[in-house]
Amino acid sequence: MKFLTKILIILIFLYSCKSSDIRSIELLNLRNSNLSEEKINRKLLKVKDLKELNLSENGLTKIPENVFDLESIEILYLNNNKIDSIPDQIAKLKNLKSLSISGNPIKYISDSISEISSLRNVMFIGHFSDEDREKYKMIFCSRIRLIFFTEGNNANGLKECF
Repeated sequence: MKFLTKILIILIFLYSCKSSDIRSIELLNLRNSNLSEEKINRKLLKVKDLKELNLSENGLTKIPENVFDLESIEILYLNNNKIDSIPDQIAKLKNLKSLSISGNPIKYISDSISEISSLRNVMFIGHFSDEDREKYKMIFCSRIRLIFFTEGNNANGLKECF
C-alpha cells in the first residue's frame, strides 16, 4: 500500500505542476517508484534546473536518454538498477559532481566520463577484472575520489585514489 501511495503522490505532483513550476525543481527523488525509462524520459523533458536526481531501485536497464539533457545536474543516483554500462553521453553532464552507480552489473564505463571536469565522486560496489580495475584507475585517480569495493565488501584496487 505504501508503494502505491508513493507512486500516486509523485504522479499527482508531476501532472498538477505547471511547466514553469516543474522547470524550477532542484531535487527529484524517484527512488523505488517503479517507473520505466520511457516514463522517466517524458517527465524529465520539463525539468531543466534539476541539481539532484535519484533514480535508484527502478529496474532500469540503461540510463534514460533525457538524463543526459539535464545540464544543471550535479548529483545523480542510479543505485540498484540493472544498468550495465555508462555510455559516452555521460560527458554531456558538465556540472556533474557525484555519480552513484552501486548495485548495478556495470561492465563498461565510457572513457568520456573523464571529460567531466566537475566530477569528484564516483561510487559503486561491484566486481571488476584486474584489467578493468587498471583502466578505471587511470581514468579516475587523477582528480576523482572513487569508492570501489568487491562484491564481498572488501576494499580493493583503488586505495591509491583516496
